[in-house]
Amino acid sequence: MNLDDESQLAEMRLAFQRHLPRRVEVIARRLQRFLQTGWDINGLALIHADARRLGEDSAGQGFPEAGEQLTALADLLDDTLSQEVLPDPTTGERLWNLAEKLAAVVPRAPEPARESAPRQLGNSLRAEAPPLAYWRRWGQDAPAAAFDSEPATPMPSAPIEVEDDLWEALVPNTRVDSLPTSTAAKVTAATPVVAAPAPKPSPPPPAPRSPPIGDMIEPAADVVRAPLAAGLRIYHLTSHGPLSLELDQRLEGLGVEVELLEDAEELKELIGALPADLVLIDASFSDQLELLGETVRQARLRHPRRLLLVAIADADDIAVRLTARRAGVDSLVIGPTSASDVMKRLQALVDPARENPFRVMIVEDDRSQALFAEGILRNAGMDTLVVLEALGVLPALEQFQPDLVLMDLNMPDANGIELTALIREQDAFMHTPIVFLSGESDEDRQFDAIDAGGDDFLSKPIRPRHLISAVQNRVRRHRALESRRSKRGGKDGETGLFERAELLENLTEQLALPASVERRGGVLFLEIESLSLLRDRIGLTALEQVLTDASRLLTKAAGEAMVARFGDGSFLVFDRDRDDAGLEQLATQLRSSLVQAPFMAQGHPLRLRASVGIGAMRHGFTETGPLLNAVEKVTREARTHERGIRRFEPPKSSEAAREAALLARIGEAVSQSHLEL
Repeated sequence: MNLDDESQLAEMRLAFQRHLPRRVEVIARRLQRFLQTGWDINGLALIHADARRLGEDSAGQGFPEAGEQLTALADLLDDTLSQEVLPDPTTGERLWNLAEKLAAVVPRAPEPARESAPRQLGNSLRAEAPPLAYWRRWGQDAPAAAFDSEPATPMPSAPIEVEDDLWEALVPNTRVDSLPTSTAAKVTAATPVVAAPAPKPSPPPPAPRSPPIGDMIEPAADVVRAPLAAGLRIYHLTSHGPLSLELDQRLEGLGVEVELLEDAEELKELIGALPADLVLIDASFSDQLELLGETVRQARLRHPRRLLLVAIADADDIAVRLTARRAGVDSLVIGPTSASDVMKRLQALVDPARENPFRVMIVEDDRSQALFAEGILRNAGMDTLVVLEALGVLPALEQFQPDLVLMDLNMPDANGIELTALIREQDAFMHTPIVFLSGESDEDRQFDAIDAGGDDFLSKPIRPRHLISAVQNRVRRHRALESRRSKRGGKDGETGLFERAELLENLTEQLALPASVERRGGVLFLEIESLSLLRDRIGLTALEQVLTDASRLLTKAAGEAMVARFGDGSFLVFDRDRDDAGLEQLATQLRSSLVQAPFMAQGHPLRLRASVGIGAMRHGFTETGPLLNAVEKVTREARTHERGIRRFEPPKSSEAAREAALLARIGEAVSQSHLEL
């Protein structure tokens, strides 16, 4: 081993020596939290995985004592998880004693002057804990309190610090099936309230298809996609902004291990000590992106595992793009509006197979040539449909909905140029990429193909990797353009919701119509009840998923009416055409759809309660503010109403009120036979 290698190993060992006490401290804080508030099976599984990995790394870096204690901690948790029971007070005491022993033997390196001394564990932090309660916490089935009839033996504890990881707030909301496979397999149900992990599903049978049109070779069945991989390790260099906070919560809720870092130098040390799967850099560190990219390059050379680099930018700028490219960034996320935007990019990068496979329709009358192209594209993970007869192309388009058409030029019945012209006449396929693949060498003929609406002309024979690259690049651009086009239309592609600003703009235009125009339509305000209790019960990540599912359901039930999220758990529905009876029918339909739907949260069914207020346009509103205030007020009143629905009625004048009261008294007297002349 040369001097450079020895120096590199020494640097890695020193970085690990600085990092290990922090990770041990996190484990101790998590254990202490569980000792005070009750055990969580998912949290214990994550501690088990962390201790096992750190124990192996400690032994490999030459710290056998720390490795032994970490391995002992992992073994004890392994026993607990394999027995499918939560720790009793005796086991809890053993776990804490191991944490204290670990604190005593963990190696500590001199910290740089910029950092404060690490907090110490052990007797100096011991404090008398209140009587402890041990209960099972299985997601939403967790009782608010379930104390033993007799207090347990007090356990040593350390004070909980305000800066505890976000992980600790999210552990109760982590699903068993989001844990690493090696751990989750051991966490099965010990009581009837928890279902055992289901075996790995076999691929579903292909859905029934319509009879083949023309002479087509059927595509393979779709593949079931898995969620973002649990157990993934991410180093997040963060400035703790709102977007980053939401992103970290959602990642940790999926079982992803997120290490939050605030300093570029700390990230450099950590990458050298412990390899990760992905490095995520916030926009506030853009000026250091090239230096960090070089650090990641060096780490990639030292460790065989794949290390991805993702950067976030506040705005699109050519300088930022150039910097990201020079830094070797795998994905640059520009101007994300929500954590979902970043999550989708991470998913596409970490697990490309989860992206819906590219759908390519191959139009070729030569079966051998068609099967050759199909084999290449299928091996690249694409779904394909081969059409051997030219006259079957248009019906096949409707059935298959391809992302790209690979077109032959010379075919009987109709050539590729004619078919392309026919395809471009269909509004739905006006922008679908059409790539010609032919042995035609006449340049004028090739130009005619492009002039008819083709996007490119590839000459046979073509190398497989060139064909794959040509198809992938065009499909990705097509999907990106379609996504932007749908966003410009106002609707979210995932939920069908409109942007709130766009809905309010349409509402303002309707209110601005002259008084002479008949006012129809109205606004519904739908609110999910007890949202804060629901958030405490299932957690922020699970709640957001439920609200996403509710959004899809509402937009589908609302039909042509515009639906937008108005608040955390409230929705605004704007309909232009319905009369009072129609608005009430729509309100009943939306509320019934919502309260009767069996939503899933943490693997358990969940029912929602909702109230709806109705505000008709005919009541003379001229501004959105008063209309929204009125409809929100009647929504609150609807909570106590049996049907959960209330309509806004304008206040009556005093004379009209007296007349109405008199009529009411007369009606009551008549019904009770008390009216005398």
